Amino acid sequence: MVPAGDVFPRLPRSMIDEAVREVAPGYDLAREIKSASLALQPGAARTRAERTQAVVDDLAETVFPITLGADEIFEYYGRRAEELEARRKPPPVKTRSDLAEAPISPA
Repeated sequence: MVPAGDVFPRLPRSMIDEAVREVAPGYDLAREIKSASLALQPGAARTRAERTQAVVDDLAETVFPITLGADEIFEYYGRRAEELEARRKPPPVKTRSDLAEAPISPA
């Protein structure tokens, strides 16, 4: 996992390239970016999957599970189910039983 301090700030690429040229004129930033994204590595999909799993494992240990009481969870999902059901059903059709049949004239 990459420490947050090692990540580039959100700057236009041109500004980053200019800063790199000033500090390290021979440094190939484009190649380093490709290397870090695994674009130059065979079997990159497996490595990406492993890195993604490492992030997921870290989040599972440090962030989740978020503890809520069982009552809160059931209440939330109960309300959510009612909202979805209300959206799924069309509104009832209003009818009147005292309407007369329209006359049909012979053609």
